[in-house]
Amino acid sequence: MSDRKRSADDRAAQAIAQRSAVFVRLFGWLFERTFKSCFHAARIAHPKPPSAAPAQQIVIYTNHPSWWDGVTYLLIARYLYPRHRVFTPIDAGMLDRYGFAARIGAFGVRQNSRMGAADFIAGSKAVLGLGDGLLIIAAQGRFADPRERPLSCAAGIAHLPDHVPDVTFIPLAIEYPLWFEKQPELLLQFGDGIDGNELAALSVTKRREKLEAALGRAMDRLAALSIARDAKAFDTWIEGTMGVNPLYDAWRRLRAMVRGIRFNAEHGARE
Repeated sequence: MSDRKRSADDRAAQAIAQRSAVFVRLFGWLFERTFKSCFHAARIAHPKPPSAAPAQQIVIYTNHPSWWDGVTYLLIARYLYPRHRVFTPIDAGMLDRYGFAARIGAFGVRQNSRMGAADFIAGSKAVLGLGDGLLIIAAQGRFADPRERPLSCAAGIAHLPDHVPDVTFIPLAIEYPLWFEKQPELLLQFGDGIDGNELAALSVTKRREKLEAALGRAMDRLAALSIARDAKAFDTWIEGTMGVNPLYDAWRRLRAMVRGIRFNAEHGARE
């Protein structure tokens, strides 16, 4: 084993050890409160997200539309995969700035460098080797509008099948549109899983193309649903804030009470 390889493995082991279940619970609660104060609702498009046994090796890879993605990842871990230890690679510079992130499952990767590539592979192997580890990756590697095409994923994810067998890659599209309320929506659309062993039989270029195509299809489906603004096409899994202004909403509530009707703070609701 080379010194460079050993160093990457050591850094990966250290990153895994830094994650704290106490911090995950604490920041999960804090992030959920923050989300509820800023968003109207979190919604998952049909079909429901794929379930995963704790021993199943899963990589969820997403587009990267917003700063809110980190909050979204922790909410996904908290609500959808509570039996897993969820980790995500982030830019090492951001980890330096937000040191607490290492305590909730982030590990640093120096972008556009050989050391960063080694750390990504070593960290991913360490996570998926835990038995109950689940990896969520912002596959684009940079912030990008969800309508941007052609879709381009960073190259690192396409190399994972060479290092970790029996992995399922699940594409996840994310959007944060404004619909009828003052607060935005969080919309998710899971795509069909891809067998990592089948990917391993392809060239790296073909793997990347297949991963990008699957994520692109999920993003296109979500875009159509987002444009349609039909909440019935989604399951609501977190309800956030609704209403226009506390004083105005208090007046609306009083008026509804006088009329003997049920008050609904949503802007799109009929009174």
